[in-house]
Amino acid sequence: MKNLLSQLVLVAILVMLPLQLLAVVECSDGIDSDAGAGTVIFGLLGVDDRMELAQSFYIDCDAQLTQVACRFFLEDAELNGVPSLIIGDTIQCKILDANQDLVMFKKHIITETPGNHDIVFDFSHQEFMIASGVYHYLISTSEDKYSRLWWGESFVSGSAFFINNDVWTEQGGDFRSHVLWDSDSSFTATDEKSWNSLKASYR
Repeated sequence: MKNLLSQLVLVAILVMLPLQLLAVVECSDGIDSDAGAGTVIFGLLGVDDRMELAQSFYIDCDAQLTQVACRFFLEDAELNGVPSLIIGDTIQCKILDANQDLVMFKKHIITETPGNHDIVFDFSHQEFMIASGVYHYLISTSEDKYSRLWWGESFVSGSAFFINNDVWTEQGGDFRSHVLWDSDSSFTATDEKSWNSLKASYR
């Protein structure tokens, strides 16, 4: 009887151990890349030639994405006859899933003067959770103008992409950025039906 009781206790410990290990697993709260070896142009490059820039990143828990901040170099000049983005122009930050489908987006109207600026795209008003997995932020403009984003050596477990006329090319290194999310948010994760409806509302 005593041996049986000992065996039952051992079984109970072995069953509870994985749950205890699971309980202490902590989720991250963002990525922080200080890459800054140089800048890359996005926007209009020439006639019918447009560039967008994207960075992949991994969210390790279901979470609410709260912000994306990127380092831009704004100028007031022309490049091959194309003017630069200036005060009053618009930059877009789109969040895409692993299949490059649109999840959400945010616009920023430029108020900054020429120079280096960390522009923040605030997604905290999007009151829903996104599932853990690979995502991309994509920087673009619908203006027939250009600007620059800082880019350099790799600091995070993701990849930079140059998107020339909708063709994605993976590059080494990362864009200088800070992406934050909140896994402790009280919002409920969307189910597949509402998730698809939500994505469709942004198209």
